[in-house]
Amino acid sequence: MACVLCLEEGGRSVCQCGVMAHLPCLAALMLRGYERCIVCRARLESRAVVLAARLTVNDASFALGPEHAKVQWRKLHLASAYVAAGDYAEAKRVLVSVSETASGRTGSLFLACQVDLARAMIKLGEMREAKHTLERVNVCLESNLHLLADPYKRRTILRGKTSHDDLQGNQG
Repeated sequence: MACVLCLEEGGRSVCQCGVMAHLPCLAALMLRGYERCIVCRARLESRAVVLAARLTVNDASFALGPEHAKVQWRKLHLASAYVAAGDYAEAKRVLVSVSETASGRTGSLFLACQVDLARAMIKLGEMREAKHTLERVNVCLESNLHLLADPYKRRTILRGKTSHDDLQGNQG
């Protein structure tokens, strides 16, 4: 069967409807904001999303270097894919690495990472650590109210819609 995106042979099933796609094609689609199957609109299979997200992180890291802000935003997407797949421990590991490299520890990347990290901690039963993480977020937000002035940026940070393109120019 052919990849539904590039029409070349091969690929793997990425949805319950049986649609096939190559992981690089799926990764490119995800970078454009697609989160659902383009055929049946169902959620994509979580393992395929994780593999495609990991591919985008590896490609960006190779091209830009592991510390680049775009790589960190893509790691945030990878963590979200792990959460969707139910792998909260791996999501936490990725989020901790992003928050350690986030520049300034006050920008939107850091804040979005901390909110997602607290969510992963809650799923892992680490309530005390999640509480401390959210308290740090609160202090950070109070001292950076300009990040909340724009409703879109506020929604992006607090709902975990973490994309480098969503918050361009606010990496640190």
